[in-house]
Amino acid sequence: MTPEEVTRARGRTYAIGGAGIAALYMAFQYATTPAKEGVTPLYVPLGFAAIGIVCIVYAALKTLSLSGEKSAPATTDLSSPKGKTVVWLMVAGFAALIATWFVGFITPDKEMPGLAITGVLLLIVGVCFITAGRIARQIRAQAAQQKK
Repeated sequence: MTPEEVTRARGRTYAIGGAGIAALYMAFQYATTPAKEGVTPLYVPLGFAAIGIVCIVYAALKTLSLSGEKSAPATTDLSSPKGKTVVWLMVAGFAALIATWFVGFITPDKEMPGLAITGVLLLIVGVCFITAGRIARQIRAQAAQQKK
């Protein structure tokens, strides 16, 4: 595998592991929180738990297979102006993500202004993270071309 492929595979592995942890958390929430309307069906927390376990096992196995890979992952030099843009976009994305938590303190629960503000902030998070990822991929591709 090329260094870029190793980097992409590791990124996907981390994402799948994170999805597994999120699924296990959802299973915990469904299992411990009483439902407002009747009883939560047993298959809901068990389904989330199964998805979480499968994701974590897959991520662990993929990590083990990637650890034996001969080529090192591609590095991203963030000291260039484009690299600084990546850092600022990541900071802005995390700031917007943190701001979504504060929306509940500012607006009443589950009312339209709060939902709209949360939606806009999550859109900002997505745009910042996706843009930062694409710029970082361009930086790695340019570094790989210069090495050749």
